[in-house]
Amino acid sequence: PCVFLEGKVFLWNVPEVTPGAGKDAFKGWTEEHLELFNVVIPTPEILLLGTGKRILQPPPFVRKYLNERGIQLDVLDTRMHCATYNLLAEEGRRVSCMHC
Repeated sequence: PCVFLEGKVFLWNVPEVTPGAGKDAFKGWTEEHLELFNVVIPTPEILLLGTGKRILQPPPFVRKYLNERGIQLDVLDTRMHCATYNLLAEEGRRVSCMHC
């Protein structure tokens, strides 16, 4: 998995997302995996999460954690994730994306 922030790519040490696992798709994820967004300056206004061929919703704590920091989370399949990132970046928005 990786994160794109401010035009840079970072490897992201998170447990692998498991398609078809239902509520356990994000098993092992904790708030510690999101702490990167406590230190990033400027904070992204939108964070896109690409989850492969199908949209897999993360546990509620992920959205809550990001929203508390003023970051909107949008979950998309990878194809839409890439297209949306390019569009928002071209518009000059503070957008970051994660792909898992």
